[in-house]
Amino acid sequence: MADLQGAAVAPRRAGLALTALLGLLVVGACSKTPPPATPKKKVNWRRLTFTPAPDANAKRTFYVVIRAVDEKEFLTDSYSKVSKMVFPNSRNPSVLRATLIWPQRKRWVWVNVPEGKAIGVYGLFTHPGGQWKLMLSHPLRQSYSFVLEQGNVMRSRKRKPRSREK
Repeated sequence: MADLQGAAVAPRRAGLALTALLGLLVVGACSKTPPPATPKKKVNWRRLTFTPAPDANAKRTFYVVIRAVDEKEFLTDSYSKVSKMVFPNSRNPSVLRATLIWPQRKRWVWVNVPEGKAIGVYGLFTHPGGQWKLMLSHPLRQSYSFVLEQGNVMRSRKRKPRSREK
């Protein structure tokens, strides 16, 4: 008979435990205190498209370095300083991306630009031209296109269709 009483008590205890658990869940769900807010980082993704000309860098591969900069940094950047930021495996926090460019192969790159910073684009050509670096100032657009030719980084301009006036 003791076995029958123990068997009857076990479902009762389980039912009480289940009821208590459901009660706690309901109280927790109905509380007015919101969960602690998690800080959200602002994401500023920009797409950069690089189109190397057939003769870019004498038909050899080269790197393009993309950095978060301000105007003063950009103006004082030398070729040697920028190349040392990337090679050998330097972990400079201003470098957003270093990407290998192949002759005649278009390359798309996405970078997350820190708030308040401009973008510096540097072509590490074998023989850099007069415009081996280029700065993109505020306000930044969502995407940019570049032509890489003869040691220079140049913004490509999309032509507007001509209107036909009669």
